[in-house]
Amino acid sequence: KAGCDAVESQLFDLFASLGADDEQLDFPVAYASARAGASSASLEECQKQVREGSGSMEALLKLLVEHVPAPSGEVNEPFSMLVSMIDRDPFLGRVVTGRVVNGSCKVGDRVHALKRQSGEVREVGRVSKIFTSKSLTRVAIDECVSGDIVTIAGLGEATVTDTLCSVDVTEPLESTPIDPPTLSMTFGVNDSALSGKEGKQLTGRQIEARLKAEAETDVALRIKGGSDERIEVQGRGELHLGVLIETMRREGFEL
Repeated sequence: KAGCDAVESQLFDLFASLGADDEQLDFPVAYASARAGASSASLEECQKQVREGSGSMEALLKLLVEHVPAPSGEVNEPFSMLVSMIDRDPFLGRVVTGRVVNGSCKVGDRVHALKRQSGEVREVGRVSKIFTSKSLTRVAIDECVSGDIVTIAGLGEATVTDTLCSVDVTEPLESTPIDPPTLSMTFGVNDSALSGKEGKQLTGRQIEARLKAEAETDVALRIKGGSDERIEVQGRGELHLGVLIETMRREGFEL
């Protein structure tokens, strides 16, 4: 009980520090155990369900339905979706993920990507695939409508903050700009006497290809070609670039 009260107090302090209003500070609380599959608005009832093995997630789901607002948007308006994430599929190429704000979209529809603020057309294409998430997998669907969170394939240049929309739409959706890099590092081949002892990806061309592939899915990463097999990599900080370096090391790259 004391632990739960302490966490609730910490959440309240966090909300207050972020400038939450009175309505947001009066948040509902549920108690749950993922391992036991139990949930309740009462701590005692949740503990009882855990002991007896008779719990369910029904109370938590009801709380979500009651307090989380339904997606807003007009199904009858032209299709528009704000791109919030990009990824690369080995068979489909670049895919973009976001929530459909207005309208609907079907496989084969003609769409274009608009740049934020300027509304300039980045590219025009046709939707080749639409996916929705089910558990941890992607499931192909034929159509998405307002409120759906989907992944769309068919455009190779659209990126985060772009508006993917019907060709009839000329105004982009409002979006938050991507923060610029704060740290720059130079990546290059390992030219020491111990080169080749710990990895097999040794050439500058291999390193450059790997970095460009990473930049296709990490919008905070910027790559600038250098000379003498040196590549400038810009990121959001030491942790951002440190994770990239460690990932490449585990893949067999030497830097």
